[in-house]
Amino acid sequence: MEVTLALLAFMPLAALAVPFATLKYPACATGLTCGTISPADKPGLSFDCAWIRAVDERGVVLYAHGNDGELAKGMFFETMSQVANLGYTGLSCDQRGYSPGAAPDDMASYHYDILASDLFSLMDATNFSAPYGGKFHMVAHDQGARVSWHAIAKGGSASEGRKRFLSFTSLSIPHSDVFSDALLGPLADYDSQVAQQYVRMLVLPNSTQVDSQQIYNVICKHGGWTDISTCQKTLWW
Repeated sequence: MEVTLALLAFMPLAALAVPFATLKYPACATGLTCGTISPADKPGLSFDCAWIRAVDERGVVLYAHGNDGELAKGMFFETMSQVANLGYTGLSCDQRGYSPGAAPDDMASYHYDILASDLFSLMDATNFSAPYGGKFHMVAHDQGARVSWHAIAKGGSASEGRKRFLSFTSLSIPHSDVFSDALLGPLADYDSQVAQQYVRMLVLPNSTQVDSQQIYNVICKHGGWTDISTCQKTLWW
């Protein structure tokens, strides 16, 4: 499996206090097909997805967004169209917590093992990767990259990620060991430790409500979320 690390980015904690313009992604785009996907092994869940089939297909790419606001799958629409012209069918979905039909109310439903399994369930539901033995290329940003790294690591050499990812391109998050070493142990970097405290804040069970709803006011509203409970589920993802 080929791994490409496009960017290593550590977000400063101070950045959370910076006012942002609200993110606006389109619900769909010209040349793409948009609809819901309900994986057979995820009963009751329906994910909002977009896909594009390549004419002279050479492979398949699954794209996974990060904590990128409402309709986050749209961050890849332009890339999907361009890569499809190169022969690669593309699939991008609003992930668990982001799709209204796949947003459980309990925090336990957002365990990393479950989030990683969603990647394969969505791909399998389309049958796009079937001609390639179930294998596909993975491109992910931010939290999507963390989940993808977990899919590679969970189970060691027998992990689903190792067996099924033909390549992995992380757009913002380094290898989990590198990320961990920067935060814990003898190689820890103080600036990185400080900068990453925002992650500990985001994943609290009630992170959108603590500290006078600062996370909701700064992060959620920036992402286009107008309902505090809806935004909370996206942060659990």
